Amino acid sequence: MKTIKILSAVMFSILLFSCGGKGNDKEEKSVNKKIENVVEDCNCSELSDEDEWDIGSLENPYIIKGVTKKDSKEIFTGVCIIKDQHDTIIRKNTYKNGWLVNAIVKEKTGNEYTIIKDINYENGQPNTYKYVKTEKNNIANFIFIKNYKQYKNKKGVIDYDITIFSNETFSLAATMHYLDGNEFSHKKPYSQPTSMPNSFKTIDGGWRLDKLSQEELYEILDGLKKEFPHFNYWKN
Repeated sequence: MKTIKILSAVMFSILLFSCGGKGNDKEEKSVNKKIENVVEDCNCSELSDEDEWDIGSLENPYIIKGVTKKDSKEIFTGVCIIKDQHDTIIRKNTYKNGWLVNAIVKEKTGNEYTIIKDINYENGQPNTYKYVKTEKNNIANFIFIKNYKQYKNKKGVIDYDITIFSNETFSLAATMHYLDGNEFSHKKPYSQPTSMPNSFKTIDGGWRLDKLSQEELYEILDGLKKEFPHFNYWKN
């Protein structure tokens, strides 16, 4: 009976940790399993393309093909990983016949890990992917998700940008490009976020608020967590 209680407590702790930020529920758990429950063939530093681990941007990716193990001419098929100082897998690359076909990257933000890339490649080009770009605001000392992209077969499912300007006060702009596969632009803007009721429309179809105090900024960011899928921020 005591053993069962201990195991239950351990399982609860694992589930609690894996939940991370709001909005990253089932999909995030699925990706975490994808990167954690992996049998690796080697460390990524053992492969011939180890000089270009950033793999470029989504718009201008590096075409990674012809990958081999160092000191070998044999084209590589398999999985490589990289771990951080906490023994957590932060990168997993999958290759088939020397081509990079999937790349998953984790980044530590605050006390938790966030999947910042999960990209499936077809002939070296991103095809289906989730991509997160974080940014640090030095004035308020917090990290936030600046850009989130989720595309399927190169078509937008979710794509938005959050921009924060800092001086004596704060300005915040939120722009939705895609939501549920619907495209938005300055001609067809995303509806005004309910957490930004006094915002004005920007030229690119987004919404902006100026002269915010730090407390007002946090209040709006908390509201955007509920409105923008997978949005989160972390105070330092």
